[in-house]
Formats: sequence, structure tokens, C-alpha cells
Amino acid sequence: MVQHGLKKVKTIIKNVHDTVDYINGSEYRLKKFAELVGQFNIKHRMLVLECKTRWNSTYDMLACAIKFKEDNKLNSPDEFVSGMVKNMKERFDKYWGECNLLMAIGCVLDPRLKMKGIEVTFPDMFPVEVVRDNIRKVRETLYELYDEYVSLYHLPTMEQRVDMYLEDGCVIDKGDQFEPIKWLKDQALKFHILSRLAADVLAVSIKTVASEATFSAGSHVIDPYRASLSPDTVQMLICCGDWCQSLHGVKRKNKNNNVGQANEIILPIP
Repeated sequence: MVQHGLKKVKTIIKNVHDTVDYINGSEYRLKKFAELVGQFNIKHRMLVLECKTRWNSTYDMLACAIKFKEDNKLNSPDEFVSGMVKNMKERFDKYWGECNLLMAIGCVLDPRLKMKGIEVTFPDMFPVEVVRDNIRKVRETLYELYDEYVSLYHLPTMEQRVDMYLEDGCVIDKGDQFEPIKWLKDQALKFHILSRLAADVLAVSIKTVASEATFSAGSHVIDPYRASLSPDTVQMLICCGDWCQSLHGVKRKNKNNNVGQANEIILPIP
């Protein structure tokens, strides 16, 4: 959704990104830029280079670039963003206008919610004319999934077991550590197929992680060009590094410029 909105200002973002990257690519250019900043008596002496997988860094880059504009009263970061809002809102409405069956089935497979979770939330999420159809679609999809698992494990059709699960009522649990998968596993004798189905559905992650965040543990292990190291090799290098630090009493220092964060360029004072 955000990427869709950013298309409105993609030319501006690319120009600013390329300019900052160009200045950052040479000590000589950094020095000359610092001299220009001094000549125009600009108090701000920092450039920010975005990380393309982190949208907050894109905003920071634009907000910083505005401060070097000759007449920065004519524009602001908020004005850049305002052109994106309409497109993002349209994409957001389209996303929520369709029933996300995976998340809905995941809700039903939580014994604390079951179909009640769907029946309570769907009226707030969808137009009134499609609420009933979406609820029916979720129930039918659950039955279809159940039949697939029955066929997979070569068991006779026992669709009443899904109904038994839904009609048993919701589990009342006041603890913060309740685990739906564990609860269904403990009920495997009663819900043999359903427990297997839940283990697969509830294991699906509903979020993504930027590759930079995955590698943030070791900018000293994997360079910015993503060296072709196997996972075993990376693990070995990190472990060896930790052992060496421990052996020699070296304490790990937190770095302000980890992979995946916006790169800040502090200009030298001429």
C-alpha cells in the first residue's frame, strides 16, 4: 500500500536519493558541499540517505533535503506526503473490501474466538450487504480445508467434528500465555484433523521482515553487496567472533549505523 502511494513522488525521491548518494560517494564532494553549506550560512549540516525498505527513512531523507532548498517555505515533507494519501486510502479500502480468508480461518481456529470473532468484527469491516456472504464464505472454506485434510490422511469424512468444535462454545482463558495450537494439540483425540489443520494455518506468518533486518546482526559478517555465504558459514563466523570477544574480554559496542537503518552523513565544518 505504501509502495503504491510512493509512486506519486517516485521521481522526487529518486532525484534526492541519487543526489545524496552522489555527494556521499566522494570525500572531495562532501568537502565541497560543506563549503557551499558554509557560504549560504545554512545551519543544518547533515544529509540522510534512505534505506529503500524503510519508509520512515524515506521521509527523513526528504525532510532533510527540504532544509537545503533555497526557499523551503514553499514545500514541506507533509506536502510531499499529501499527494500520496488519496492513492493509499483507495488501496486500503480495496484491501479491506475483500475478505482475507487466511486471517479469518486463523481467527476461527483460535478456540477463544471461533466464529464469534468473525461475526463480531465483520460488520465493522465490510459493507452491510456483503457481511453475511463473507461469513458464509469463511465457514465454507473451513469445511473445504477440513475435507482436504481428511483426504490427505485417508480418513473417512467427519465433517461433524468441525461443527462440534464450533458448537462447543469458546474457551474462556484469562492468561496471557494461551497458545491455540497447543490447546488443539491437547485436544487431538477429539479434534484429530482440526489440530493438524490448525498447526499449518496458525504457523503462517502474517508479517514480512526486510532483508536488512534479517542481516542486521552482522554488518561485519556480510558486506553491503551481500556476499554469497551459506547460513552455516554465517553462523560459524558469528559464533567465532563471539568466542574471540569473550576470550579477550572485548565488549560488543552498539553501532548507530547498522544495516537497514538510514545512513546519516555528518558534514565536516569548514
